[in-house]
Amino acid sequence: MSFLTYSLVSAASFSGLFAGAALAFIAPEEMDIGRKHFSMLRKIFFSILILSFGFFYSRQSIMAALLFVVLGSLFIFLANKKFIYPILGALFYSSNIDIVLFEITAISIFLMGLPMGTLFAEEHKKMKKMMILKKLFLQNAMFFVICLPLYFLKF
Repeated sequence: MSFLTYSLVSAASFSGLFAGAALAFIAPEEMDIGRKHFSMLRKIFFSILILSFGFFYSRQSIMAALLFVVLGSLFIFLANKKFIYPILGALFYSSNIDIVLFEITAISIFLMGLPMGTLFAEEHKKMKKMMILKKLFLQNAMFFVICLPLYFLKF
């Protein structure tokens, strides 16, 4: 896969955050009802991503798959939201070895960004919309700092 394709897919999957923020801007009246659902959706999409990696690694080693699923599950419930996108950047790079896993990872990152961006915009609703988007990007930019340079490492 070329670097151009890799970087465009990473940008497209990252854009879920902005799409989620746009949802919060468009329908602010729905936020009271949807807040708990958005938090649950974030965990569901991250679980799908972890299970996909577990399934992929189970072809090589059952122990590696189990360890990955257990550590991923702990991360879902215990981690701070600020650490999610750096981890997603590493997972995005790791998925590059199998095209099906790469597609699942990119789609899961996009879908996970929808509720995360929505909740972020709701938490900062007193700010101007452009400032919300700027802060959203800066807070999650470690995704690119991790996944783009890793492309040039060959193991």
